[in-house]
Amino acid sequence: STVILAPILEEIIFRGIFYAGFRNVFAFRMNEKKTVIFALIVSSVCFGIVHMNISQFVYAFCLGLFLGYVYERTGKLYLSIVTHAICNLISLIRMYLPVYETISTKVSYLAIDAAVLSAVAVVLLLLYRVIRGKSSQNQDQIPEA
Repeated sequence: STVILAPILEEIIFRGIFYAGFRNVFAFRMNEKKTVIFALIVSSVCFGIVHMNISQFVYAFCLGLFLGYVYERTGKLYLSIVTHAICNLISLIRMYLPVYETISTKVSYLAIDAAVLSAVAVVLLLLYRVIRGKSSQNQDQIPEA
């Protein structure tokens, strides 16, 4: 449930409802860039609060910003769901690795998480561009009746 159900439900709630809702509600009060930033921050704070402890709040807030950016950039909720699922999978695997908990270990994990998350983001955005490019090519080739 951590890798499949939680990302689906959380992304629908925090990106699909909260982020999109904040973006729509405040769109008439601010310019678009400020609206996006405001919606990203508020929905990410809500995402962090739901995780119910300070260490997870910081991680969830940062992850929420990133997932919101993915959603804003692509407009595709499934890409933020997949990214969220991969992040949860990494955290789950890490829980079972036999490692001594030291500051250097935590910093190493943070660096590894950041590198993996960056790689996932690049792959997802490239995949999105390829899919988007193919669909626009297919629309160009529709014969007229």
